[in-house]
Amino acid sequence: MKAFLNSKFEILTFPFFFSGAIAHREHVICMDLNADDSLLATGSLDSTVKVFNTATGKPVLTISIVGHKQPVPPALLLARQQQQQQQQKQQQKSAEKSGGAGEGSLQEGEEEEEGGGGDSDSVESVAFSGKSLLALGSVNGVFEIWDVAAGVRRHELNLGGRGVCKIAVDRTSAHLLYTGCLDGQFRVLDMRSCEVVASRTGHTDSILDFAISADSRYALTTSEDATCRIFSLA
Repeated sequence: MKAFLNSKFEILTFPFFFSGAIAHREHVICMDLNADDSLLATGSLDSTVKVFNTATGKPVLTISIVGHKQPVPPALLLARQQQQQQQQKQQQKSAEKSGGAGEGSLQEGEEEEEGGGGDSDSVESVAFSGKSLLALGSVNGVFEIWDVAAGVRRHELNLGGRGVCKIAVDRTSAHLLYTGCLDGQFRVLDMRSCEVVASRTGHTDSILDFAISADSRYALTTSEDATCRIFSLA
């Protein structure tokens, strides 16, 4: 599976092939599958999340995040630019082999769109818990928990502009949600209430990525302050 920064994506491992489907008005920057791989959620710079049925390719839910704009950290912009350059190289190689247009090239009737500027209220990360519960986090600091089957938002939390870089659901306890934030804090949320139940500090700049140990006892974080830290979650 892979996401394209020109708002296209493909699924290579499902019966339905999303060939160049335009899912968003701007770049797709995150995605996740639910527990049985029947649903795919994509998040975009256009402030929306779209959920697709992977068997049919049809959208089943669109979620719009509305919030004030926040400057995107330079490290995030650089990472997106590098990812886009890498994808363009791959597309060029594919085009040379096939003798046709690359995977990410515009097809007839499609218009090139602008996106990925320095200011954004983008959806930075999405994560499923089980088959239907979906969490999302945006660069303007908004968390939302949605019941996709019912099509309703269960909970919301606004961190007041302290934006989100990444979220992940705990492997051992499906109601815990881990978040790396642009204010340098690592937070743990309870998905049943969307309340912050724990936080870890130590970074002096934005958290850009993190990983959770298999037993959920430790979090490894990387930051724009050029350091990595290991936090105990016990």
